[in-house]
Amino acid sequence: MLTIFATLSLAMQGAAAPAACPPAVVTGNAQSARVAVYRSPSLAARKTDRLRAGTRVLVCGEQGGWAWVAYASRRNSCVPARGATCATGWVDRRRLAALGS
Repeated sequence: MLTIFATLSLAMQGAAAPAACPPAVVTGNAQSARVAVYRSPSLAARKTDRLRAGTRVLVCGEQGGWAWVAYASRRNSCVPARGATCATGWVDRRRLAALGS
């Protein structure tokens, strides 16, 4: 739970992703190659973005079947080594595959 609260602060200001966030890739599903990103971990929440299958993300927290992810977008480059900021949101955990670091 502490991890979730710590990572929620990322959404407030578009902060840089912590180094402790393991990498993953969006896998999509049979119906669509794009996966919705939500404001909160609920299908009833507002959708904030859509990620294509193959998009690399950083998984910075989990709640139930949801993953809190940080990723590059049009506005955010998400290169932590360079101090860039990341776009963030919640994604269905089943739509992600873990990557080796």
